[in-house]
Amino acid sequence: PLNFALSCQVKEEINGVFDLTMKYPATAKRADQIQYRSLIMATPSPDRLDDPQPFRVYRINKNIDGTLTAYARHPAIYDAAGVVIRPFKTEYPGIFYAMGGIEYFKLGGENMAFYGYDSMDGSDIKFTLKSPCSARAAIKQVIDTFGCEAEYGLLRVSDDEPRLIATRVGPRRGFDNGATIRYGVDLVDYQQDEDNLEFYTGVYPFWAGYVDGWFWSKNYTVASLGEETVSAPGQFGFSRILTLDLSDKFDTKPTADQLREAAQNHIAENGIGVPDFGLAIKRYAIRENLALGDTARVYYPQIGVAASARVMSLTWDVLAEKTTDLEIGSIRASIASIVAGNIGSIANLGATLYHRTNIDSGAKTMTEEGGT
Repeated sequence: PLNFALSCQVKEEINGVFDLTMKYPATAKRADQIQYRSLIMATPSPDRLDDPQPFRVYRINKNIDGTLTAYARHPAIYDAAGVVIRPFKTEYPGIFYAMGGIEYFKLGGENMAFYGYDSMDGSDIKFTLKSPCSARAAIKQVIDTFGCEAEYGLLRVSDDEPRLIATRVGPRRGFDNGATIRYGVDLVDYQQDEDNLEFYTGVYPFWAGYVDGWFWSKNYTVASLGEETVSAPGQFGFSRILTLDLSDKFDTKPTADQLREAAQNHIAENGIGVPDFGLAIKRYAIRENLALGDTARVYYPQIGVAASARVMSLTWDVLAEKTTDLEIGSIRASIASIVAGNIGSIANLGATLYHRTNIDSGAKTMTEEGGT
C-alpha cells in the first residue's frame, strides 16, 4: 500500500529497534489490508534499496483527520519473542556455535533462521543458556556475552523454498569507507552528549567456584588479588571501582597472574577509564549514503569537534528514499584528550558479513542441559 502512503519512515538502531511508522489515508485503496499482524514491505536503509524488508503491524491508530497510523516491527524481532529456546551449552567457543544452538534448540519459528559468525580472532567463551526463554531473550544473552551485533533480513536457502526471516549475529556491523559529515555541508543540527553513568577508574577482579578438598569433597572458594584492584590507565583524582566477576573465564581456580591478565584485558577491551560521548546529527544534504554501523568522520571546527565514530541509529524516509536522521556514537576519548579539549578519534572497522553456513553441522556439537 505504499503508493498511497502519506509518510513512511523506518528507524533502526544497533541492537535496538527496527521499526516502521506509516501514515495512510483511511479511505484510500488497500487501507483495509492494513491490519494487526499484516506485513508491510519497505526499503529500510540506503544500502538496501534492492532488498525490501517485511514489517509486522502491531499497532494501528485511527486519527481524526481521516488517516490511520500503522506501527510495525521487523518480524525477526517481533516474532522471535514468541519462539521458545530450550536450555543448552556449547561444546566449542564463539558466536557461531552460540547462535547455532539457538537455531538447533528452538521450539517453533519454522520460518525463521538464527545464525552467527566470528571474527578472525575468534573467541574463547563458551555459551550456556541456563533456562528456557524466548529467542529474542536468548539472542540478547549472546549479544551481552560476546559484545556482538545483530542484523535482520530475509534469507534464501534455495530457489525452491520461501525465504526465511533471519537473524544474523556477528562481531560488528558496517564499514569504514572514509565518509565525512561537515558543518555547513551535511551537518544541520548537532548535540554532544557525555555520559559517565558507567564510568569506572579500575576493577576488583575475582573468581568464585568449587575446588577439590579432602576426600573428594568440594570447597567453595573466592579468589582475588593481593593488591585487590587493577587500575585503568590515567590520573582521575577519584576512585570508582567496578566489581568484576571473572568466574566464567576459568574452569578452575586461576593463578594471580591469570586473574590479573584477565582483568587488564577487560579494561582494555571495554574502555574502562574512558568516558562515552555521543553525537546526535540531522542532515539534509545526503552526499554519502551511510548505513547503520558505518564509520563517519564529523568535522565542526567552530566548536572543536573532529571525531570519528559509528552510525548507531538511522532513520530512513521510505518514500523520498533519503536519510533524515543519524545518531553518531559512542565516541570514546581519553582523559588527556578531554583536558586538551579534543575528542579522540576511534574508527571501528566493519567486519565482512558472511553467508549462512550449515547450521546443523555446528549444532551437532551442542550438549543440551540435563542430557547428552
